[in-house]
Amino acid sequence: MRTRSIFIILLLILFGSGPGANLSAQSESAVSVKGIAGQPAGTAFTDAIVGTLRLAPAGTFEQGSPLSEPCRVGDETRFQHTLTRDIAVMEKEVTRKMWADLAGKKPTSLPPDPSSSAWSNGVDDPVQTVSWFHAILFANVLSAYNQKVPVYYSDSGLSLPWNELDFAKTSPNPVYANFNANGYRLPTEGEWEYFTRAGTTTAFWLDVPDYTNETCKFYFSTFTNLDSVAWLYSNSADVTHPAGLKTANQWLLYDVYGNVREWVWDWYTWDYPTTPQTDYAGTATGSWKSMRGGSFINDGQHARSAYRYADDPKQVFGNVGFRLVRNTTTSTYLPLAIR
Repeated sequence: MRTRSIFIILLLILFGSGPGANLSAQSESAVSVKGIAGQPAGTAFTDAIVGTLRLAPAGTFEQGSPLSEPCRVGDETRFQHTLTRDIAVMEKEVTRKMWADLAGKKPTSLPPDPSSSAWSNGVDDPVQTVSWFHAILFANVLSAYNQKVPVYYSDSGLSLPWNELDFAKTSPNPVYANFNANGYRLPTEGEWEYFTRAGTTTAFWLDVPDYTNETCKFYFSTFTNLDSVAWLYSNSADVTHPAGLKTANQWLLYDVYGNVREWVWDWYTWDYPTTPQTDYAGTATGSWKSMRGGSFINDGQHARSAYRYADDPKQVFGNVGFRLVRNTTTSTYLPLAIR
């Protein structure tokens, strides 16, 4: 994992959401961004297990960061990305309660909540200590519970939904994805950055005036506005917190910058495409799966909308969880990708 050494300091940290974030002049209003069916960004959908989801309408944006962005990384070279699907995005990261609720349904193939109590004991905190394959299994089990067409399969013919038998293998079976299905799935890297930006083009979805080329270099820097929307090293006391306590972004999504990092679909590669892309979902093969968003042990520069992270999909980490999305428009269920 690309990481820096973290020196744990035993300090009492004052919690609080801080002053209200200045969101002006950074993004189109949610009402002005509408989906294929004419619904505005942020429109609510509900699910008995994972609660509220919010509409992220199809659209085009610049994925990556400009050369002028403080503390940017070389794997963030910008490209134009068009997303053609309206998706419903979980308002909050998958919590330990959501996991337990789904695992408690009968019949179920979901193992008990794998989260470590070393990072949190709260049932409303995000689930953590989960691998990428945990997230794939949770998505398919949730799809089955909701009687939706599963996204993930263990065969290219899309006849064998990826399940607990695939998960239990030492080397799990390949995962074939049908992105046109209406079931639950991980977002792609592009989708994650798009709904996190919510129409913005700056380093964060809100104004962070004290984030500069100088201050971004120091791990222990505190950014007042950023602390109002994210649980990071500066304010977390090195544990997770209940999902949704901080301010949501313009499309009403919580914790996109903190609490836990989030697994996404794509295989990680250093180089982004050099030409405009449509519904780009990464390369066909790879070794590491991508993650997005900061976490309770990360600093501000690693929470930026464009910041990328990756690791072995079989590994688990105490600061990594996930959130799911699903398509909201009807599509023909055709195989689209293999990973």
